[in-house]
Amino acid sequence: MVFGKVDAFLRKVNRMKSLIERGKYEKALARYYSFNSLYKSLHKEEKEKYRIEYQSVVNCLLLYNKLEDLKVFLKEDNLDLVRDALSVMKYLLISTPKNTCRKFMRFVDLEYDKHFEEFSYRLAISELDEKLDFINKLKDEENYDIALNSFPELINKYREIESYGRDSSRIHDSLISLREELKTSLLEFRAKSPVAKVNVKTLRKALKNKEMKTARFVYKELFR
Repeated sequence: MVFGKVDAFLRKVNRMKSLIERGKYEKALARYYSFNSLYKSLHKEEKEKYRIEYQSVVNCLLLYNKLEDLKVFLKEDNLDLVRDALSVMKYLLISTPKNTCRKFMRFVDLEYDKHFEEFSYRLAISELDEKLDFINKLKDEENYDIALNSFPELINKYREIESYGRDSSRIHDSLISLREELKTSLLEFRAKSPVAKVNVKTLRKALKNKEMKTARFVYKELFR
């Protein structure tokens, strides 16, 4: 009786693997209940003996479901859920023997890499947007010097985005335009300050008296 159940279970394992390898995922999912019931009907010793075979099939089905979830989350641009789905997929890929449904596992490996790159790219764009919001906030507050000091972080994030090999010329142009705007705004802001007005007078006087050392010092202070 026990051997009959074991044989039935092993036939079911092979059937499930065959469906998965041929891309008949929905049919395999529809047969999961009977597959799981057969495994649960085994004696404790037999369950332990065939645990890897059982879990390998289960993992393949979980990988398929998680891959479908991942596509939905990316379409919705929900990066938190994408991150979680990728994490689960990574664990399943590591814990599932590679000789289980080889064709399917290679397919999932490639899909994981593709979607991970897409996630990383979108995450970098999101982080760039956050940094841009911060710098624009500083600009609105007329903290132009702090904004310019924060600009290298923005450029580094842009370089990360550029490394994905996608057209990022629009982003580059907008960053350069923003940096030049900040520089101009900072100069105008300093030129209008009371200290700047005094320095301008001092600069003019130094130039008039040909005091070049003083003039150079004042110029650096005025436009630093």
